[in-house]
Amino acid sequence: MQQSIKISMLEHSKAKVELYQKYLSIYLNILTRVEHINKIHIYDLMCGEGIYTDNSEGSPIAAIKTIKEIYSQNNSNLHKIKVWFNDRDKSEIELDKYKIDRIKEYCSTTSLHKQLNITYSKKDYSSLHPKILSKIKELKSDRFLLFIDPYGYKKIEPKYLKNYLENKNTEILLFLPISYMYRFANKALSKEDFTGGEALKKFLNALFKEKETFSSSDDFIEKLKKKYRTNKELHLYSLKNGFLPKRTNEILKTWRKNRRNSFKVYSNNGNEVTKNAFYISYKPKQEVTFRFN
Repeated sequence: MQQSIKISMLEHSKAKVELYQKYLSIYLNILTRVEHINKIHIYDLMCGEGIYTDNSEGSPIAAIKTIKEIYSQNNSNLHKIKVWFNDRDKSEIELDKYKIDRIKEYCSTTSLHKQLNITYSKKDYSSLHPKILSKIKELKSDRFLLFIDPYGYKKIEPKYLKNYLENKNTEILLFLPISYMYRFANKALSKEDFTGGEALKKFLNALFKEKETFSSSDDFIEKLKKKYRTNKELHLYSLKNGFLPKRTNEILKTWRKNRRNSFKVYSNNGNEVTKNAFYISYKPKQEVTFRFN
């Protein structure tokens, strides 16, 4: 009988966890030095088995080890960290347990810092959105990092991701099966009767209001990325690459002039911003989204 790929980690899954661990380490190292932040929340809402049959460590284990290291390195300047691990499925390694129970057992066997608080749940991911959004809106002095690594994309709705990011205190690390999605993306958008493509069509229609085609997987990735870029992100991107906000505004004005039909700026209420106001600053008056059609 063929062994399920869900009980051992493939190379691409190991790469995702490694990237997440490095991102989390940088994220926490920066935020532990920001005094006005109250707490840091890390949500892994499809967290999986934890430790697999080949002894590979999944995202929850990577997060716990990274947090322990951060606390050890920054003992004089600590924020409270709240972690939420969620997975509704039964384990495929220990059939009499849920996956979340295996995570809980691991955490109970390792020493955890007193400033770390962990919540465990086994709920359907789709049902968690209202609670997540409520916390993000309520706890404005806190910071949130959402790690979302679904088995597919059927439960991922762009509107929820947008809602999380609107509050400016949240970051999302989202993994999607791009190669699989790209294979069927053009059919999903162009054929009304594309059998089995309802979830993909729903996902893409939420992002691309007009008909869109994708020439390659790289083209698909770039067009997805552009749908999520905001003025705050562009400000940070500019600074990291040595550009002053003034120079970035000049470039955007040129695009507005020369690419009027393809370069659009939208406010949070969905209306197009027609004036040359791009709000490229550390604390912008409003958040806008840049779209390239």
